[in-house]
Amino acid sequence: MVLEGDAELDEDVLEPNTLDLSDGNLAQINKDSLNMVSCNINRILAENRLDEIKVMIREASIDILFLSETKLDDSISVDRFKIEGFNLELINRDRRGGGTMFYIKNHLTYRRNKNIEYKGFGHMCLDLICDKKRYSINGLYRPPENDHASKDLFLVAMRTILTKLNGRSTYTNMICGDLNFGNIYNFNGGLREKSLDNEGADLFLEYGYSQLIDVPTRYCNLSTSLIDLFFINKTDNVILNAVLPSIADHLSTLISINCKNYKPKQKIINKYYYQDSNWHELKKLLIDLDDPSLYDIDNKNINEITSTFTEKLIKGREKFVPTKTVKIKPFDQPWFTTESRKLLNKRNKKSIKNIKNITKTAWSAEKFKMYIMLTRLQAESLKKVAKWPEQIISRT
Repeated sequence: MVLEGDAELDEDVLEPNTLDLSDGNLAQINKDSLNMVSCNINRILAENRLDEIKVMIREASIDILFLSETKLDDSISVDRFKIEGFNLELINRDRRGGGTMFYIKNHLTYRRNKNIEYKGFGHMCLDLICDKKRYSINGLYRPPENDHASKDLFLVAMRTILTKLNGRSTYTNMICGDLNFGNIYNFNGGLREKSLDNEGADLFLEYGYSQLIDVPTRYCNLSTSLIDLFFINKTDNVILNAVLPSIADHLSTLISINCKNYKPKQKIINKYYYQDSNWHELKKLLIDLDDPSLYDIDNKNINEITSTFTEKLIKGREKFVPTKTVKIKPFDQPWFTTESRKLLNKRNKKSIKNIKNITKTAWSAEKFKMYIMLTRLQAESLKKVAKWPEQIISRT
């Protein structure tokens, strides 16, 4: 962050962008947003692991969940880890390591795009349609291999994936997963630099991607690291990024995006028609309310007196002012009443009628021009036909 002038900031003012919800208090997660979570599950069929996943999905209102290191092979039936209400996409490796999986809520419209997927690192690509926009959601897992050949292979793979993603007409591209680098992103610093920190960060920056997680995601014995990452090429709609309680030895990472297809609820209000009020009774009520003996001013405080006055005034309004229940649509403007809507419709009808008249007049003028043109052509044709006998006689 660059500061202008000589202003200095207290260190306590600056905090990480990632919200720490690892204590299990998930009240700040908006259920009406699109909530995506990435987690290194370290064997999905471990004891109680699937039950913990279901609890996290329910409490965090998760719409899309990406899991890495599922440690499955093709001999295991998918029925063992299906979750009701979710579609499932997966890539298995073996029971010793690797493997990736997506859980996607049934109501979301998506398709798996295998043309974009890289054949390695458990890469999966989902095209999600949300609010008439296409989001490309990518998940992958990079094993903790630090030899030069493995690092170069990953960089080549990521460059291939990023090139394909940036060549598509999508609204937003996202990449998440345990990539086994990222300590460089820690907000407070102090983490030991990993071998791919600089090259990996530079590569994503080159393609215009921001990394959202800036707090450690794995605590193991004396080791602390930030390796579970969320990259995105457009941050406009991101309303929250956070870490959630751990299921295995990694904290889950979450981002919430304001793009979900949901219909806002209509508001129902009571509209008061003051012009039709019983003003004679209202006037009597106001005179009665002006009587100090109603309030016992000497023995009550000002809050009690105000409460009594307000209560009596509201009761009088309910009794003497006619009301009507009105539904307010979410995007209605407060000044856009029934009367103004009628006037607008009337104006639009006149505009359409005028446009039709103008079009009709213009078409009549166009037809007249065409008639004149055809008449001239016919006249010229007749002149040529009249000269034919003369031409024939002259030739003979």
